[in-house]
Amino acid sequence: MIYEYALDPALVATWHDRKEFMFFEEKFGIVTRRIVSIYPKKSRWYRMIWIAFQSGDCAEDENAKMRLSVLITKITEEAVKRKNTFNEIPSWLERAEREHMERPFRAILTNVADRIHPAIIETRNLIRNGHDLWNVPGLPTVPRKASEMADLIAPVLRVCRHAIFVDPYFDPNKLRFRQPFLGMIEKMYEYRDTSDQVTVELHTGIERFFKGPYSPIRSEENEQQKYRELLETYRDRLPGIVPKGAKLRVVIWKQRPSGQELHNRFVLTEFAGILFATGLDESPDPDSESMDNVILLPKEQRNDCWKHYEKTCPAFDYAGDPIEIVGERT
Repeated sequence: MIYEYALDPALVATWHDRKEFMFFEEKFGIVTRRIVSIYPKKSRWYRMIWIAFQSGDCAEDENAKMRLSVLITKITEEAVKRKNTFNEIPSWLERAEREHMERPFRAILTNVADRIHPAIIETRNLIRNGHDLWNVPGLPTVPRKASEMADLIAPVLRVCRHAIFVDPYFDPNKLRFRQPFLGMIEKMYEYRDTSDQVTVELHTGIERFFKGPYSPIRSEENEQQKYRELLETYRDRLPGIVPKGAKLRVVIWKQRPSGQELHNRFVLTEFAGILFATGLDESPDPDSESMDNVILLPKEQRNDCWKHYEKTCPAFDYAGDPIEIVGERT
């Protein structure tokens, strides 16, 4: 769905020259489904870029410095930030190749010619002839299996600092809900530096308890009873899913009369909105071949959805006060 591209710092250092960068302008970001993967960690990658720049012909050109600084900020606004690995390897390109073996990128972009590696894209050749790894596949359907659901949206989760999971029927008593949520939470934290703070929220509803011919009569007393039962379940089941010390905000909504329906299932971040047409739960049948349509929302739709669940002016009423769950998983 979203694809990570590692950028050679020596390549980025040449992009102060618009002629060198022109092909790549507007090519990175959630909308294009290509995002920059900052490797190694941000401060070191930045330092490598500026060392490469200082060794070039424009080292004393203040305008070139300014252009490069602005460009770096722009292409990394929506970027995955990876940890340091393979510190013993001095060459960035060799180091990136080793990282790719452990945690694959979509591709590694460099201006080094004649490098033989299946993940390498040499930019001059890319501009002249294109490259299969530069092409972004169409949006796929995904098997309703926890690992594959998490893998599909992993790059979106790795890049975010604020994620909202929305499922009006989320039931942590059932493994088919817990497993995908655990997988997605793991993807969110797996590449992050320990200092990288993330806000994570889970939003659900109580409407499910008042639908159907055998449902209890809907009253304020019964709503509060269902709210308390849900809280008890969440407090019991969710700490083991969230990494130790990390926090999860849980919000339980109820719909307003004639208001917005709490129905669709989303993963929303500050950069992207993803709709799971069936749900955030996996198929209860481990042998099932069931597939789900997963849709990357246009920016305007993502913005509208985000507003529905934000604190300032939500589209729903609180069934009760939101709670904070502190993770216990080590």
